[in-house]
Amino acid sequence: MNRNKAYILCPAANSSPIYQSWLPFVEHVLVDEYSDQWQPPEDCGIVISHLHYDYPTATILSRLTKQNRVPVLVLADGVLEFRNTYQNPTVAAGSIFMPVHGHKLACIGNSQARVVSSWDNAGKCEIVGLPRFDQLNDIRKKGANSDKQQDPNSFRILVATARKPGFDTRQIETVRRSLMDLKKHFDSTPVIHNKRLEITWRLTGDLEQSIGVNQEPVHVESRQILEVLGQVDAVITTPSTIILESWLLGLPTATLDYTNSPPFVPTAWNITADTHIESTIVSLSSKPESMMLFQSASMDDMIQYRESATERLTYLIQQMIHLGNQCHETQTPISFPDEILPPPESKTIDTRDSSEVATLAKLFPQNHFFGHRGLKVSDAESVATQFDQAQRNIQQLHQRIESYRAELAKARQAVRISDRHYEFVTDQGKWLRGEIQRLQLALRIRNRQTRLERRVRVRSSIAFQKWYFFVTQPQRGSRRIENPFSLDVLFQLTPYPKSNKLPATIENFQKHRRRPPQIKMWKQPPTHRLLRKIKRSATRAKMRVRVLRVARAA
Repeated sequence: MNRNKAYILCPAANSSPIYQSWLPFVEHVLVDEYSDQWQPPEDCGIVISHLHYDYPTATILSRLTKQNRVPVLVLADGVLEFRNTYQNPTVAAGSIFMPVHGHKLACIGNSQARVVSSWDNAGKCEIVGLPRFDQLNDIRKKGANSDKQQDPNSFRILVATARKPGFDTRQIETVRRSLMDLKKHFDSTPVIHNKRLEITWRLTGDLEQSIGVNQEPVHVESRQILEVLGQVDAVITTPSTIILESWLLGLPTATLDYTNSPPFVPTAWNITADTHIESTIVSLSSKPESMMLFQSASMDDMIQYRESATERLTYLIQQMIHLGNQCHETQTPISFPDEILPPPESKTIDTRDSSEVATLAKLFPQNHFFGHRGLKVSDAESVATQFDQAQRNIQQLHQRIESYRAELAKARQAVRISDRHYEFVTDQGKWLRGEIQRLQLALRIRNRQTRLERRVRVRSSIAFQKWYFFVTQPQRGSRRIENPFSLDVLFQLTPYPKSNKLPATIENFQKHRRRPPQIKMWKQPPTHRLLRKIKRSATRAKMRVRVLRVARAA
């Protein structure tokens, strides 16, 4: 039996634009009613569905993938959205491609394939596109604005929301508040750049009644939104697939997201607070070339539009059926290469005339080198860019030279200061050495004792210290005691505190002599002249005089 039929698990596949554009090219069977116990018939060559997050389809797809007997293809029906992936209480956690319950996932673009592959889905992502957008590509090739009725005195904006503006009460209230801020701004600013603002509302979830605006009934699964996009100049929408449709028609598009969630679809214009509304609308009306270039680059990454998505999806289905039949005939587990589809052709689809194509003169209007010479873009702008770069390099070199000169001046100043410090320290050292020599000479500070008839012993410096003398009785057997030198004129009798430890010399004297010495303290610091006077009187004094430094008395 031939296994070449595609079984579509979707109750409303006949009316869904996800399937309508490519079903005529594939031999298929629509399965409208099924339970979680559904099994593919013998003629089933592949099972296809986009309801990978919903019961019972998710259960069936997961089971068939694990059994690995029939190829399973999952369709991505739109862009990834942060709240729908991580903050949607209506679906089970991880239902959005974590992991993919199938052998392959038909992604809409490169960005989606990279993100989903990082969720433990290596080798499962195929870049297909959205088949229902093929008609937009046809319009784009013909010229998106060829049939649009231009009104030079008005600027028309479409304000739209996703099919589900929010997934809980808090999110819906945040969306409602953002729409109210937009409405207040439009009511207070009816004119922009001398053009009358005309607002078209396409809201879902009864938000039009909540904010008090009038709109026609919205049919999500119809071509109504496409018809509206053909009659506006700009789009403001919550994160949804409308962004891709607007991009393909060349309309400047802004994302309205007060939740400030991480964007899976990066847009050139973003409104995350009421303070962004005025500047964003002004920018949408002027359409800066740099913003449009960013939007074009985002579109290239988000949606595959260079080739027919219908043809790529049809080819993918046929190849999966063929490879699945080969595995069935050889009775081997189903396996597919990482990339069944070849990369889309790298060709640019641009219907704008030469006056609308982005140039450096339009991207950088502040640069006077662009747009003022009658040369071709490829040569003149390249030379102007190189000349501008050379000028900037020269300016940077001059700035470096000035900075080096400033650093050199600082270094020279530091050298001069260090030289002055060195000279000052050298002079201080010389002066200190001289003072030490003078004190040594004056006080006879030596490692050996000075020979006198009566020894005067100085054991350390006298600077800023208190000096204590102890005087013993004259030596025994001395013959000359006349005219003794009176030391009382130089000292005052001071009782030595018992709490302080006496010098070792005095302690030793007290141990071996009966009469303790008289301890006297200088009335004033001794000078060299006074010490010489003591030396000269030592012979006449006939007594032992010792000079000692002891601990400062408390």
